[in-house]
Amino acid sequence: MLRAAASGRKRSIEMCGIAGIVNFDGEPIARQSIVQMTETLAHRGPDSSGIWVEDHVGLGHRRLAIRDLSPAGAQPMIDPHAKIAVSYNGELYNDVELRRALGHTAGARFHTSCDTEVIAPSYRLWGKNAFLKFEGMYAIALWDQVNERLILARDPIGIKPLYFSFVGRSLRFASEIKALLALKDQPRQLSPQSLHRFFAQGYPGPARSLIDGIEPLPPGSTLVADRNGWRVEHFWQPKRHTKIVSFEEALSRFDQLWPEVVDDQLISDVPVALLLSGGIDSALIATALPGRSDLSAYTASFGEAAFDESGLAAVTARHTNLRQRFVSIDTGEDIEIRFLDVVAKVDGQLADSSALAFYSLCQKAGREVRVLLTGDGADEFFAGYETYRATRLATAVGPLFPNFAMRHLSDALFAKAAASQAKVGAAEKFARLLAGMANGGARPHPQWRRYLFPEQIHTLYGTGMKDIDREADALDEYAAALGTEGSAADRALEADQRYYLPGDMLMKTDSMSMAHGVEVRVPFLDRRIMEFANGLDVAVISPLRGPDKRILRAYLERHGLPKDLTQGTKKGFNIPVASYLRHGLRSLGERLLDREADCLAPFLQPDAVRRLWREHVDGNSRYSYTLWTLLTLATWRTTANV
Repeated sequence: MLRAAASGRKRSIEMCGIAGIVNFDGEPIARQSIVQMTETLAHRGPDSSGIWVEDHVGLGHRRLAIRDLSPAGAQPMIDPHAKIAVSYNGELYNDVELRRALGHTAGARFHTSCDTEVIAPSYRLWGKNAFLKFEGMYAIALWDQVNERLILARDPIGIKPLYFSFVGRSLRFASEIKALLALKDQPRQLSPQSLHRFFAQGYPGPARSLIDGIEPLPPGSTLVADRNGWRVEHFWQPKRHTKIVSFEEALSRFDQLWPEVVDDQLISDVPVALLLSGGIDSALIATALPGRSDLSAYTASFGEAAFDESGLAAVTARHTNLRQRFVSIDTGEDIEIRFLDVVAKVDGQLADSSALAFYSLCQKAGREVRVLLTGDGADEFFAGYETYRATRLATAVGPLFPNFAMRHLSDALFAKAAASQAKVGAAEKFARLLAGMANGGARPHPQWRRYLFPEQIHTLYGTGMKDIDREADALDEYAAALGTEGSAADRALEADQRYYLPGDMLMKTDSMSMAHGVEVRVPFLDRRIMEFANGLDVAVISPLRGPDKRILRAYLERHGLPKDLTQGTKKGFNIPVASYLRHGLRSLGERLLDREADCLAPFLQPDAVRRLWREHVDGNSRYSYTLWTLLTLATWRTTANV
């Protein structure tokens, strides 16, 4: 055991996959349907499985045991007193406090050490307010037998996934879309509206999937369904609200809070490790692990120097006494095999190229450990992206220049960037700044991450996407997440927390780690840290002049890390996309984006796809991210029959 819980007891923590069906017309559930759904999630829970079927309700569960490895944590878990059945994926960090409160207030008695056991009595005592009391990451399905009611709940920021679909009077749900598609009567029609957004940004958005009628439950929300209907309600959303304007006060509070949060996430009866990059986010986790020489750190290494951060990561590892292991991302001849599995594990919903590198890291680490800590969320809550300053600049000066001039200069700079092999060179950054100002109007922030630009749509879209661009801008939902309150930077931070983080980053983290039966914990997305960060004035975390993530850098300096690390610029976890497409993935690209490009019809024009591919092979790398997106979709359509 790596660290005993404060009470000295063991408890079962379940990182797994869940699935289920409720037929509100009363039709009995075929047990085999739940079995089929659950089997598609075996990679999420390789240790065991459980099925519970009673008349018109069925729940399934796949278990990845992290603590209390006995059968005590078997699910679905039934509370016979409350007549509640629970299937749950996640981890509650405050279950000790919940048990104490439930015992004192309601006289609840517990028969296992599993955190799952607190869910039913919490719901019985507090109703839907129970989810506000849960501190952790979770996707929960709860069947209330007395009231004939299903409750689905997802953690505040969307760390754990949960999809649902109605087919007639049948409500089905699962951790991944593939479990829903295992049902023969599940519609599989692609959504043009979702594809419109997928082509522009590499994912459909946190409230969409690429398939009509299948939706993700939004982060921080519940779905309540019974025979009379259903509704989705939010119980928590990130919100910027300035409370602290003093830098010294902010640093002092973070210095107290951060070690406590990291320590809470070290509880495990199986080995724990850190994913360590050359950046400051994972370095902050490392500094909160004093004397933990038993922990390993896994670092991605790239053959192309512009993408490799292993040297800086080694500095952190030496300073914090972590055993470092390097994982080569781009060697070997199996890039195509890895890419195909990445697409399968994300169900075609994500074309973030960094998922391939994260997949490889988790694959290597998963052979030796079952729990990984990552720095996800630090950028979105502590203003780590250059885009926040770009947004402030664009908001101030964008209206001063004509759009046509900015588009013309942007095109010229993109052409220059295409000839460069730099990670993200100055030409591309300036090109995106100008394109953002030209296309974004009063809301330029979503434009920084755009893959497919409006002027390309008319040549690429096919009959299945007819007039879709006239009906809605592809980034309209991202822009809507900006809201109307606060400064431009406040609105941009909030939009990334509500839209980009759950729609892209957290989907990547969950799907790539669970592909190898590995649990990922994210200390920066502990609600205590999120609420602390959102209470900081923008000037405290990202002043107009000086380094970004000001608080985090100061914390590292206080703990003695060298200036090469604390004053370094953010590089991002990118891969050489253009090179991969021309080499390791060239055979797959030539087949799906050239010879068999008809697989993308009627949504895209096959000849236009072929032209993009051939231009890229000939040396024009401007379209590499667009082509990665198209290759992701083509692979999924041909392998998943959608």
